[in-house]
Amino acid sequence: MSSIAIIGGDERAYRLALLCEKTDSVVTLGLRDEDEQSGGIGEANALLFPYPFSVKGLTVPNLRGLNIDPAVIMAQAKSGAYILYGDGLEPYIAAVEALGKPLKRMRYRDDQLFLQDNADISAEGTICYTMRQLDVGIAGVTVLVTGYGLFGRALAQKLRCLDANVVVTARSEAARLMAREDGMCVVNITEMISVAGEIRVLLNTVPSQIIGEKVLQALPANALLLELASAPFGFDRKTAEDMGLFTAYLPGIPARYAPESAAKALREALNRLMREGE
Repeated sequence: MSSIAIIGGDERAYRLALLCEKTDSVVTLGLRDEDEQSGGIGEANALLFPYPFSVKGLTVPNLRGLNIDPAVIMAQAKSGAYILYGDGLEPYIAAVEALGKPLKRMRYRDDQLFLQDNADISAEGTICYTMRQLDVGIAGVTVLVTGYGLFGRALAQKLRCLDANVVVTARSEAARLMAREDGMCVVNITEMISVAGEIRVLLNTVPSQIIGEKVLQALPANALLLELASAPFGFDRKTAEDMGLFTAYLPGIPARYAPESAAKALREALNRLMREGE
């Protein structure tokens, strides 16, 4: 039996705690009403922090709104503990290791299997939300997917399986080439305006404002724009809404759409880390 500390997180982390408790000793912080103390962290074999951001500002994001100081948590980690973490925690880990306390660590973004699982769950959740907003079936609807990383590719492929008319754009030639090889209709970013009038749904996965005002103006009045990237986002929501377009920002899709599946993906990532560290 392992001892696992789950530090902060959202609904998927809460579901992970329930999952792990079936086989392991689990302590949580910031997930349940009784999580006011950090006892047990020093005995944990593995510490799991939130994805994608383990630290925002100076605290670990969590459901309870507790002020969880990452420096205090990391100072309690025992030598040789497994640390699975997202962005923002690196300096705190480095500070602990500089004191001569070795850790076995892995960033989520270095685990390609986890990233693929997360992309697939996020794509399903996005499509589910999209279909609820439309007054027509998704088959035959023209959807523009911006970006063709793991998430964008999963979106485009699942939409094609539903017989949507998928158009892809991406910043890199390599990404556009991959989309073409996958059989997608592809346009350069500079050519988006040429297809904008046909777009019923725009799904942005690019964390850079690549969709300008001219493209927004060319979209149909009933276009649905979903922002799926992190700041600075792919388009200016206020500008789009001032034009009368429907926009939505969907952070943390796995936790909102399929927290149980997202929890299993986290557990599998932790299992891989612990196997590799043996």
